[in-house]
Amino acid sequence: MLSIRLLTIEDENAEAIYSEIHAELSSWLFIRRGLVSLDQPDNNEYPWVTNLADGRSVIERLASQHDLTFCTVDLRIPEAAEDPATDQRHGLALVEEIRARAKDGLRCCVLTGLDGNELESLQRGSFPDVLFDFKGDSRKGYPNIVKYIRSQALSLIDSLRFPGPDGKQRLVVLAEQTEQLRDHFLSKASYFIDPARWHVPILLIGDDGLGARTFFEFVGFLAESEFTEFDLRAESWKLNRDNLHALKDLVSQISGGLPPGKRRLVHVKGLDEYQPGISSEEGESCLPVLRRLLEVVQAVKPNECCPVAVAFSVSGQNRLRVRSAEARGFLRVLEDCIGSLTGFPLEHLGMDENGWTTGNPRILHVPSLKARGADFMKRMVAEQLDLLHESAEGDIADGQGERVRLASDVFDFVTDKVDWSKHGNLTGLSRVLSEAFECFLRDRASGQYEITRAHLGEEMKAWMGRAVLSMDDVQLEFPTSRGTRLLVVKRADFQVEEGELLVILGPSGSGKSTLLRMFAGLLAPTIGRVAYRGSDIRGPSEKVGMVFQDYSLFPWLTVRENVGFGPKSRGERPEIFGARVERLLEIAKLTDFEEAYPGQLSGGMRQRVAIVRSLANNPDVLLMDEPFGALDLQTRWQMQEFLLETKQVTHTTIVFVTHDIDEAVFVGDRIYIASPRPLSLGDCFEVPFSPASRNLDLRRDPSFVALVNRVRDALLAAASKTP
Repeated sequence: MLSIRLLTIEDENAEAIYSEIHAELSSWLFIRRGLVSLDQPDNNEYPWVTNLADGRSVIERLASQHDLTFCTVDLRIPEAAEDPATDQRHGLALVEEIRARAKDGLRCCVLTGLDGNELESLQRGSFPDVLFDFKGDSRKGYPNIVKYIRSQALSLIDSLRFPGPDGKQRLVVLAEQTEQLRDHFLSKASYFIDPARWHVPILLIGDDGLGARTFFEFVGFLAESEFTEFDLRAESWKLNRDNLHALKDLVSQISGGLPPGKRRLVHVKGLDEYQPGISSEEGESCLPVLRRLLEVVQAVKPNECCPVAVAFSVSGQNRLRVRSAEARGFLRVLEDCIGSLTGFPLEHLGMDENGWTTGNPRILHVPSLKARGADFMKRMVAEQLDLLHESAEGDIADGQGERVRLASDVFDFVTDKVDWSKHGNLTGLSRVLSEAFECFLRDRASGQYEITRAHLGEEMKAWMGRAVLSMDDVQLEFPTSRGTRLLVVKRADFQVEEGELLVILGPSGSGKSTLLRMFAGLLAPTIGRVAYRGSDIRGPSEKVGMVFQDYSLFPWLTVRENVGFGPKSRGERPEIFGARVERLLEIAKLTDFEEAYPGQLSGGMRQRVAIVRSLANNPDVLLMDEPFGALDLQTRWQMQEFLLETKQVTHTTIVFVTHDIDEAVFVGDRIYIASPRPLSLGDCFEVPFSPASRNLDLRRDPSFVALVNRVRDALLAAASKTP
């Protein structure tokens, strides 16, 4: 909780100034609801400062003891002042001292009361603080001072805690890259709970687990309203029927004219997955009742007060994927209703890439975890652990200021390596941390404050076990002939999961092949860690194979002899590896050419030999360094399809380097964007296409073309950010 402390420094009437500002601040919603505290001054500890020069010692004490301290410095000249100019100079000196301590949480409100010439002379002197002129203001500028204090306080709030309807604490971290959460929770808070606009529906767009329910609970908390939720994704017709009856009762109550009283917020979720006739029996759809509800709220007159508010949430996926035409039609009616009641007609607003309306203050978009940034996840984990620690304070009595934390490998995995969009987003993160914390409490030894891998649930351990290759904050430098250091890899932090084909896409010379060489054990990082199944890579291993662009075949050996060279050189008996070689030749459609020499083959056939030769060693991972870069377009497409067919049979984990955007989207399961040298890995794209759909026709599909364009934009953006 952010704590505000007021200190009034002036020559006279300190008590009166403090009382005015305190009275104005006390009515502020965030203080009233306990989200921000306003500390009462302790006259024994901090007596009122009635001499400007004496303020310095008080400032020194306050700077390190409160989140935010506002000093109001009065530059008005007291009538009894012996030397007004000197007194004013003392005031200005004190203001400058407060400004210098701004990083410690001190803020300054300067009460001038000066005439125009005096104020102008101060401003000409580049006086940058907030000035409040009391001349001609019957309220003496106090409301403006309070407005300034509020804005400064809101700018410093980076997390919120409030009790949910069940009495349990809710946590919201606002410090994230998009600033959308700060806008939703702070800037628009009073707008959403305005009684005159309480009935205007809200539409929140974002995937499950990103905080939609928490947001609506927060609105309900501020408004001191009851909270009810309807999930239209009912698992049975009976549950749908229960929802239908409850919604009918709600419409009936509102239509009959609810008496003024305690407000109520109703949250309806799952609209985009609702399918009349499947989610419900014939004639029992909830959508007509919801349409009637919108008609009722639209009929509320300006001078009337409706105590019921309705909020809807849908996923952020393309609205064309909404499962039924009826639901799509209702969503359009809902947007029209919101546009009509807010005075923002839809035809005047924009749309995002998925077809959802943007620009309306009551149609909100919740940012994905990826958009919020890596620092947000680290902050969220730390805040969640603090909340869990506080809830179990009695069970960790040997503390003395120690806080529960994750072991470094677990912390790095949870914050950097898990794609939480596949595991429930923040809801999944909270569940995993809660399970690990419970296990930690049960098993911890005295003096232990670190949650290790052993405390994780089986599901989480399985996730960690899926990481075949990983780089943790890797940096690589090469020495130069001039005695300097050349930075090649600035930062690489990612992992390769079991059975996936991960593509690293970037321009030539960016350092992509260098990453492969570190995975192959041919290079060691300057900083960071490169690991295979959790163990440091210290050299080449038979578990990691590599395919180069230049084939690297032995020209004096036949196709069969090239493919079997690896197993034979390791001492395997021909009767053991022979069957494996035969199978690989069959997969590669090279059976008819097994006695041919590399010089007798086309480029595409030689590359097929190189690939199956690597697979003949039974590698766990295959590293492919632009293997199709030298081939013509048609042959390259054929080889891409061959690679995917081979992967379907062998289930090998593959890391694939390329500078071809179309190729990356066609073959990859995930695509990392690499910047020009020094290499940094940026955006990561999930490729949604199934293995069966990856053929020539896919390249004409609009969704394929759209993803190629998005990846291209990200690649160009990464290049533009490189110095």
